[in-house]
Amino acid sequence: MALGLDLVATSGDRAKTRAIETFDPTYPNNGGLSDAPLFYQTNYIYVGGGLSGRWADATWTVASNLLARHSTTDAVYANGRPINATFGTQRLTRLLSQLSVRKAIGRNYEIYASLVRAGALQGIRKVGGAEVFYGRVQMTARF
Repeated sequence: MALGLDLVATSGDRAKTRAIETFDPTYPNNGGLSDAPLFYQTNYIYVGGGLSGRWADATWTVASNLLARHSTTDAVYANGRPINATFGTQRLTRLLSQLSVRKAIGRNYEIYASLVRAGALQGIRKVGGAEVFYGRVQMTARF
């Protein structure tokens, strides 16, 4: 068994400057949060963790991350662009929950599958957003 815990805070915009001062506004990438590439937030605070263990010759992992805007003036991104909406004072945006499994097949192959639920919290629901699911299956061959 392995347990991992995370607490991360990234850059935040300054409301008085009216400039986009995000951590990486051109290509926001939160690939470390979950497998789902659906939702990006560059100015965020997140807390979460995961638990991994072996069962039936495979490594199973469950993980969850709670995302919030760094400040109430920060943008939220989708498809690499800021969502043009007023989020108000709502800072909570998503709860990412993931289940994944990784299994070796023979000596040279590995299969990986995951399912991510991106639950919409107050900040996303306020602008009409909803929860989404993302599934992924991949096979890796090593030569």
